[in-house]
Amino acid sequence: MTALPPSLSPPRSQTTCASLHQELQIIWDEIGESDVERDKMLLELEQECLDIYRRKVERTRKSKADLHHSLAQFESEIANIVTALEEHSFSFSRGKGTLKQQYLI
Repeated sequence: MTALPPSLSPPRSQTTCASLHQELQIIWDEIGESDVERDKMLLELEQECLDIYRRKVERTRKSKADLHHSLAQFESEIANIVTALEEHSFSFSRGKGTLKQQYLI
């Protein structure tokens, strides 16, 4: 696993998973939670964490696909415009009358 760049790393004062796990262990020690129950809760936490990561990855994949689709549509529209411009020969001829009259035509 690669480390996050300093700009994306959480501040040192922010709670980490390890510190929360340690706090949980202390609380379990104080209340006398069994090892079986501890393991069960840790497994649940791990599953919840994986579910959250999965949802984030799926949303990011969808966002990426949506961006690709939008770019493809944009490229298609540009290609259509270019084709339309190439098919039409533009000619400009001034009509008769004053410049103002020609402008209004």
